[in-house]
Amino acid sequence: MKTKFMKLLSITLLVLCCQFSTYGLVMIEGVEPLNQYPTLPTGCEATALAMLLQFYGVDITKEQVATDMPKASNPYYYNEVRYGEHPNNAFIGDPFGSGYGVFSPVIIDMINDYLPNCAVDLGGGSFDIIYDCLDKGEPVMIWATIDMKYPTGGPIWETPSDGTYQWLYHEHALVAVGYDEEHIYLNDPYHGSMIAYCKDLVESRWISIGSQAVGIHIPKEEILQNCTCTICLCDSNKKTAAEFLRQELKKAPTIDAVGVPEVLFCNDCAVAMTE
Repeated sequence: MKTKFMKLLSITLLVLCCQFSTYGLVMIEGVEPLNQYPTLPTGCEATALAMLLQFYGVDITKEQVATDMPKASNPYYYNEVRYGEHPNNAFIGDPFGSGYGVFSPVIIDMINDYLPNCAVDLGGGSFDIIYDCLDKGEPVMIWATIDMKYPTGGPIWETPSDGTYQWLYHEHALVAVGYDEEHIYLNDPYHGSMIAYCKDLVESRWISIGSQAVGIHIPKEEILQNCTCTICLCDSNKKTAAEFLRQELKKAPTIDAVGVPEVLFCNDCAVAMTE
């Protein structure tokens, strides 16, 4: 688990460890932008997933994610008909070279391989659910287009079990890390930095690529069980933060700030306490 230590004065302030909100701005700290270039010219999805996994403490590189990703060959012609796999089932091509991309079902399965039962499918509905996740300090991987260009029809091929499929040019995966009244802030693998895009434009491109979004949610008990950070309630009473939090949770379902001692604990336990 990621262990970004900070000192807080009350349990009611714990949620602020993961994200802050100032004058309408919500921003998650600690999601390191990664550039897909030069090693992954078509690997925006692997790069975006690496950002997400690293935020949750998985020690992994974008290249390792790309290596682990299920792959299918680029579409090919046979008897004047083009055949290929569906991107719901595998990365089409090679993220280290020539390829198309991959969609959320594959990413969900990969997350669950790295972090069992922690992937959350956020797609298919309203974009508001993505803002809700950002409010809770949870970054979200989304599918849109490169530089929010209008998606255009690409090659068409026949899949083994999912019918006829048409690829859309400019498909791209990014990681949402914040928003304000007019913009959503995305860690963009194409540029290797965080970029502010117009909310309405992002939502439009998101819908055009199938309204796909994936998040990660670590159950509270798993966070507490894996926490190894320490706190000091007094000079003679040291214990793990996880132990302290479990004891406090047993006392009451909710904890008042009044009387809670100043403690030092990891960011993940802090978030767990507010869930």
